[in-house]
Amino acid sequence: SQPYAGGRGVDAFMNTGLAFPAAAARTVPYSTLGAGFAVLEGVEPIFSMMVLDTHNTPTTSGFEDFFTNGATTVAKLNIPVSIMNRPGHQGVWGTYSTGTYSDLDPTAYFNPNVGPVIVTGRQTGSWSLFYSADQALYVDPSNPKRSYGVFTNLGLADNGPSPVHWSANVGLGGSAPVSSRPLDTFGIGYSHVGYSSPIKNLAPVLLPIGNDDAVEIFYNIAVTPYFRITPDLQILMPARDRTLPPGAHEIDTAVVVGLRGKIEF
Repeated sequence: SQPYAGGRGVDAFMNTGLAFPAAAARTVPYSTLGAGFAVLEGVEPIFSMMVLDTHNTPTTSGFEDFFTNGATTVAKLNIPVSIMNRPGHQGVWGTYSTGTYSDLDPTAYFNPNVGPVIVTGRQTGSWSLFYSADQALYVDPSNPKRSYGVFTNLGLADNGPSPVHWSANVGLGGSAPVSSRPLDTFGIGYSHVGYSSPIKNLAPVLLPIGNDDAVEIFYNIAVTPYFRITPDLQILMPARDRTLPPGAHEIDTAVVVGLRGKIEF
């Protein structure tokens, strides 16, 4: 994960487009078995590689399906970069899966099979490539762990069987710039998810798909060091509210207000 972003949806952003690089939706399961290694410079991973099973298995155990649909390799090069004595990173990474998929197979992050769809053939192999960067704008001189800065992630994947052809996000976040609240964090970000041609062309006729856009703002309040409350605001411009044919039901832009609580044991 990136500084100022990531958080798996429980510590920072809640929207998938900001919490996860969406172009990796086909090749990287949400929860699976795998192994890997990292090359460190000090305590920071400079290069890492993992091999993962392609099955999404958050509620199952055992090895019955292990590698029965190929494997996913994830490799990342992440270089520390300091600008004006403030830390940052520039990274490139990619994924490749040897699994066999159809264009409309659901992923852990997106299921295109809503309503009548066209059944497509299956093909082997799927890939994604990414550029990521983060840069601190402020570092607390009395506590280097407290900082806030900017981040971005740009991703490109195959135009099928990956359901997402490209994705991008950009934002600002990190430790709250309030000296009296040293444990609070905040974030504001924008994400765009561009779906693949098969998803757009083969999706249900009455629910055509365009692209997704989202803006999210959150403030993570440390009530105590182990108990946090997070008010969250999202403005969602869904893929199904554009260029609809006559008679189709439009899904309007939505404003979603949320409140998250987290207790650490």
